Amino acid sequence: MFSRRIEKKLLKTLEDFRCVALTGARQVGKSYLLSRICRDQEGIYRTLDDPRVLEEANSDPVGWLRHNRRRGKLLVIDEAAKSPRIFSAVKVIVDEEDPVPTKILLSSSGNYLLMRRIKESLAGRIGLVYLYPLSWSEIGDGVPSRISKLAEPDSIQTGSVPGMSAIEIDRSRENILTFGGFPEIQEKSDAGFLREWSNQYFNTYILPMAVEFFSVSKQHAFQKVFYQMCLRTSNLLNYSDVAGPSGISSVTVKNYIEYFTAMMICFELPQFYLNPIKRLVKSPKIHIIDPILVNTGFGNVGSLTLQKNTGAIGQLYESWIVSELIKCAHYESIFPDFFTWRTQDGAEVDLVLRLQGHYVPIEIKYKKRLSKRDLSGLRSWFEVHDSETPAAYIVYPGNKFYRLSGKIWALPDFLLLGAFDSRRT
Repeated sequence: MFSRRIEKKLLKTLEDFRCVALTGARQVGKSYLLSRICRDQEGIYRTLDDPRVLEEANSDPVGWLRHNRRRGKLLVIDEAAKSPRIFSAVKVIVDEEDPVPTKILLSSSGNYLLMRRIKESLAGRIGLVYLYPLSWSEIGDGVPSRISKLAEPDSIQTGSVPGMSAIEIDRSRENILTFGGFPEIQEKSDAGFLREWSNQYFNTYILPMAVEFFSVSKQHAFQKVFYQMCLRTSNLLNYSDVAGPSGISSVTVKNYIEYFTAMMICFELPQFYLNPIKRLVKSPKIHIIDPILVNTGFGNVGSLTLQKNTGAIGQLYESWIVSELIKCAHYESIFPDFFTWRTQDGAEVDLVLRLQGHYVPIEIKYKKRLSKRDLSGLRSWFEVHDSETPAAYIVYPGNKFYRLSGKIWALPDFLLLGAFDSRRT
């Protein structure tokens, strides 16, 4: 199995906080990771997915906790959000042992119920950690990203990866853009299996959560919104555009997208404005968290032919790069703010990071050869924000890191994301 970059951060958070919560979408590998960490740490793993365990925990939550944990040892409670009472019981233990960390770890799929329970009982007492589908760096056994170096382009290593040919890098990129990063389907290539898995992911994991936790009754409309959202990944979010094909109101679409966000299926990038109030009223960009879900929306799982022929490969690539950067930043404890930028006259930049007191604009282009036309958005940015911008980048699927113009650099995606170990031979 793959080594998860979150593990080091997770163990450090257990040492620093009185208790910890781990959350992520379904099937990203939470249970596997936690059960393995429990074995390594000689801890105890309990899942409330087991009806018997859930019944025991609900009958006497404080007593159940005292019976199952050993002080100073890790106790994992998986799918903890299924028992509201367990959070109040954890609060009792946390307050009794304050300020010593209890090494109690609560895990849940999605973040809606977990965050609600935390706000009710454990606010200010808990460290939050997120697990995403496998990153390119995890799949390629790579190195830390270059996110922290973006404000100083001279510190970014140049050149290609020793021992990795351009063809091997392209093949690896194509693979993850096709199959995504869910652990269960890695190294699977059978198109029939992948189509079945991707369709069942919605029916088996997304829809039941929507019905159970959000009381979604219009299940067919909910599925239509999911597909419409996949087709519109990396586009500005317009509820009316989704509402028409889905046969529901814009208000219902807004609610449904909030549910998908809570389940960590998608995320929104707010518009960049120096005035924070304006960010709240401008349309954000919507991004799907994993390529295979986008490909499911296109009805073309296991191949990128349709996406390339229709030009949709660009939006798939953009969402993937943004998702990868979010993963890397979280796992490496880097804390940039993420925005998109668009002016009233149509100038735009795909991604803007607020990093180390600077702004770093990034264009994302799925093309090997960059042209002067690709610089237009970044040049428009510099007309307004030159003084607070040390560097700007076009991230692309190429092999060369080089200066394009002034403070604008071409940055290969694998180099930015630390996709491969430079010592690899």
